[in-house]
Amino acid sequence: MKRLALRTLQSAIAVAISILGGLIATRSRGDLATEAIVIALIGLSLIGIVSGRLASPASPAASVVQGADKEAARQAQDHLVDAALQQIIKLIKDYVILNSNYNDDLSGLNNKLLQLPSRNDVQDIIVKLISTNLAMQLKVLSMAKELEASQLQIVSLRNNISEVGKIAMIDALTELGNRRFFDQTLQKEIERARETGAGLCLALADLDRFKAVNDRFGHLVGDHLLKLFAGVLTANLRGPDVAARYGGEEFALLFPGASLDDALRVVEKIRRDLESKRWVVGPKEERLGAVTASFGIGRLAFDETSESFVRRVDAKLFEAKTAGRNRVAVDRPGQNPSHVTVLVD
Repeated sequence: MKRLALRTLQSAIAVAISILGGLIATRSRGDLATEAIVIALIGLSLIGIVSGRLASPASPAASVVQGADKEAARQAQDHLVDAALQQIIKLIKDYVILNSNYNDDLSGLNNKLLQLPSRNDVQDIIVKLISTNLAMQLKVLSMAKELEASQLQIVSLRNNISEVGKIAMIDALTELGNRRFFDQTLQKEIERARETGAGLCLALADLDRFKAVNDRFGHLVGDHLLKLFAGVLTANLRGPDVAARYGGEEFALLFPGASLDDALRVVEKIRRDLESKRWVVGPKEERLGAVTASFGIGRLAFDETSESFVRRVDAKLFEAKTAGRNRVAVDRPGQNPSHVTVLVD
């Protein structure tokens, strides 16, 4: 009878172990839905980091951060990302070890029960079972907090990488988009123009005799002039228009959805505004005199590549420069190549 009671107690404890094990499993393992969520969360963490790294041309610190500084910023971001990845990997390993140890503990307790323990041994098993489950809960809770902290770190890293990527598209001097920004924006606008059927115009601008300004007043004054010209550009652009520093003293303007005449009116106003200004520069307040710019402008042709588009407009800019500067040369469809459309005061 005593033996039967002991077996009954043994069975009851075994059921208790299964029930308690099931309860703790719903928090740590065993529950497939819960475990799937944990694994999915870890997976999303890893995907979040990798997608952040791939999306960064960057790197929205970097064209303020030029050359070596830009590369240093990238390396710093990579270091932080690698650290976050290592933390996630450590959590995965800890999760596997924790489950394995928990399984071993439960198996050990079950084996002891199968050996028909005494009443005192059964009480010890119950105490150990409660202790094991409590320890498991605390470890799972700690791990969940670590995973949440890693998630927050990943979100912060992605935001930082995105910001570095944006800044890497900005020209540090003029605060306009840089050449990389222009190339990417041009391609996007060409694709959009083809999808919607809307027009797209491009203008290239070059400050006249800019080298002479640098030679006479120095590069600091030349840099200041570039900033002033960038201000004239942005002050005259419409909402959807885009300005970028193409390189050196050359700038690019994109006019999405604009007709050639609409874009031409904007460019002509920019040319006149620049010509009308008289800047005083340097510590001695030397008069810079009249500053002018030459422009080439054209409209995207059907099935034209970005390279062909830029080359065609750049040819018009060259014509404006060779025709006497301070003018706009327009590339009109069907125009006789021997006749250049030139606007000038």
